[in-house]
Amino acid sequence: MRMTYLPRSGYQRVPWKNGLGVTEEIAKQLDPATQQFIWRLSIATVAEDGPFSLFTGYQRIISVLAGKGMVLTVNGLVSEAITEFHPFTFDGAANTECRLVDGGIFDFNVIYDPQLVSATLIWQTIAPEKTLELAANHTHFILVGKGDVKLQTALTNQALSTWDAVKIDAEQQSLVLQLSTHSSAIVAVVSLAMKVAE
Repeated sequence: MRMTYLPRSGYQRVPWKNGLGVTEEIAKQLDPATQQFIWRLSIATVAEDGPFSLFTGYQRIISVLAGKGMVLTVNGLVSEAITEFHPFTFDGAANTECRLVDGGIFDFNVIYDPQLVSATLIWQTIAPEKTLELAANHTHFILVGKGDVKLQTALTNQALSTWDAVKIDAEQQSLVLQLSTHSSAIVAVVSLAMKVAE
């Protein structure tokens, strides 16, 4: 097991592909052959209505981290209002327009190549403790959506503030993770696994 602390202060700020906003990159894995990312986790600031960048060949899981929410129109289909900590999955190649419900938002994005990797995102409430079992042979991320969290394993512990993250490489064995907070907190659990070529 390898655990890497990823404080928000260390995230790399990069412009959107369409030039209409800024993303904070939490982590990504590059394909050595193409130098394109296989998966990427990020936080974006959405200040106004408008189109999302196209990510052809990728799937996207998006969640609102802060703000009143948004409505997405994906290839002409209008979503219900997407509110805080409710993931919404869509094709990165789709023509996607965002309409803000009431002012700007921050969102959390998991973007991945479904031909190469599987991905899940689950939001968990910690009030005041929760035990998680993370599967072997996966790369996991814990992102704090709200509150302050103490994370413990049999070997280490780490304090996390809002929008901090940890990367956990669970190799040959599953991993038990204890999360605790003083009152209540919400965390995202992202699990990524490379697909085996048939």
